[in-house]
Amino acid sequence: MENQQNSNIEAFSQLVEADDRLNLIKTLLSYPLINWTSQFFSRTRNAEMLLNFVDYCRIILRQNTDKISNEELVDFDKILIGYELSAYDRLNDFENYIALFEFARVNVLHTITYTKHRNDDIFNKYLLYEDERYKYVHFLYLMDRRYHIILRKKSRTSECCLKLCSDTNRVNCRAKS
Repeated sequence: MENQQNSNIEAFSQLVEADDRLNLIKTLLSYPLINWTSQFFSRTRNAEMLLNFVDYCRIILRQNTDKISNEELVDFDKILIGYELSAYDRLNDFENYIALFEFARVNVLHTITYTKHRNDDIFNKYLLYEDERYKYVHFLYLMDRRYHIILRKKSRTSECCLKLCSDTNRVNCRAKS
C-alpha cells in the first residue's frame, strides 16, 4: 500500500514538473488520486478555490477534447458537476446550486447503470431508459436528497428574509409616526 502511494506521488510529481496539464487533470480526476483531490477540497473547505479548480479543469479538457475519449469526458464532467454543486452548497449559494442542478438534469444526460430490480418513485423520476438487463438513470439521481435539502434551505431563507424585511418596515413605520 505504501509503495503504491509513493509511486502515485512520484507520478504526480513528474506530471507537475513536465507541465503536462492534461495528464495532470486526468490524474487528479481519476482513481486513486480522485480520493485525494476530493479530500483536499473537503478538508480545506475553500469553495471558491474548488470553483476555480473546476473552471481550470474544464478549460484544459475543452482544449484537449481530441486527446480524450468520450467516456473519459463524460466521467470527468460528472465529477466536475458534482464538485461545482458541492462548492455552491458550501457557499450557501442556493440559487446557483438549484440552477446548475436543474440545468444538468435537463441538458446533461449522463447515466449510471442499475439492474432491473430497482423500482422506487425517486429512482423512476431519474430513469432515462432501460434495456432487457439494465436501467439507466440520470447521474444526478445520487444527489436528489441533497437537492431537496437545498430547496428547503432556500425556502426557509426566503421566508426569513421576507419576515426580516417585514419587521424592518414595521420598525421604520413606527419610527416615522
